[in-house]
Amino acid sequence: MTQPPDAPPPGPAGQAPPPAWGAPPPQGWGQPRQPWGPGPLQPSPAGYALPPKPGVVPLRPLGLSDVFDGSFRTMRRNPAATIGQAVLLQLIVGAVTLLAMGPARGLILDPTLLANEANLDMFAESGIWLGISALIGSVLATFAFLLTQLLCTAPTLRAIVNLHTPLPLAWRLSKSRIGQLLLLCLLFMAMWVAGIGLWAGGTYLLFVTVSGFAATIFALLGGLVFTAGATFLSVRLLFAPAAIVAEAVGAFASLKRSWVLTRGSWWRLFGIVLLCGLVVGVAVSVLTTPLSLAGGLAIPLMSPGNSGEMGPAVQAVLLLTYTASYLSTGLGSGYLAVVASLLYADLRIRREGLDVVLMAESDAGFSEGIPGNTPLPAQAPSPGTGPHTPGPVPPPWDTRPR
Repeated sequence: MTQPPDAPPPGPAGQAPPPAWGAPPPQGWGQPRQPWGPGPLQPSPAGYALPPKPGVVPLRPLGLSDVFDGSFRTMRRNPAATIGQAVLLQLIVGAVTLLAMGPARGLILDPTLLANEANLDMFAESGIWLGISALIGSVLATFAFLLTQLLCTAPTLRAIVNLHTPLPLAWRLSKSRIGQLLLLCLLFMAMWVAGIGLWAGGTYLLFVTVSGFAATIFALLGGLVFTAGATFLSVRLLFAPAAIVAEAVGAFASLKRSWVLTRGSWWRLFGIVLLCGLVVGVAVSVLTTPLSLAGGLAIPLMSPGNSGEMGPAVQAVLLLTYTASYLSTGLGSGYLAVVASLLYADLRIRREGLDVVLMAESDAGFSEGIPGNTPLPAQAPSPGTGPHTPGPVPPPWDTRPR
């Protein structure tokens, strides 16, 4: 009997022949993989289960690509609660800083200075005001960045379990923690002032008692040590704002919490933060440098041949340049705050099995739409992670060391 030309060849004795071309595959072969999303895990025929991905990142230890992709997904899902509030805070910082400059604006806008007729008294007074405004601006910028981290924690954690967070909700979930954040900001400023004081005081003491050469050597070596120490502490204490809102702890406890979470992960975290910082720096430069160059070229064209009439032109260009600078800084700070929140969640996944908790909460659902009863995912530390209790059972896809 002649077989049709498209029929499969007969298989070995006792085995079924392979399916014909175009025929549906047999049961259990070629089945589609489990999609990302909530729901119970179904192991594949090979015994491997893909991690669920209910929101912006998969519920497993995150890699670099997960952090980059998840941060942009979080900002697209919650633009007002991430980028919007960061830009607003930076604009407020810029406005207060410009107002604090006071008479220092005459250092730039006074026509006699532009005509090289300025006197030393006006220059000294303006320089003092510039120093005061720079100090106020640095303090406000530090608090604004910490507040941005605080406000971005809730939207990021909720985005991990596929929940949208408008700006009013983000504020409602975080506003009760602002007092602890202010205390944390004061602690950071105290550590900064103490480091600067030791460095400057040691340099001055050596200059007075020993020699200028010894003071110079100490200043150079002390500057290197101060920079290295500040970098080390910045990474180890990076997640204190996230702990304040996500775990409802105080300022001092948040420092200890961040220190414990980052133990053994400093170089990895430093590399990711440095790479993200470089990306933000390049983006800010791309946005602000062309505008600054265009403003510098436009000033002579707006008031040609008369330096006394250049004050309004300089003021307009400076206002536009400062506004663009603070807008781009707000975009960058919002992005870095989301990255820090994702890294905080990643550390808790690696050390405490936070992914198991988030899966359970995602499957159980949240009380959305009920005033005063909108939860923050995994607000308490993961259960079973104490020194004498076993931690959560690792999921089947997690084979990396914690």
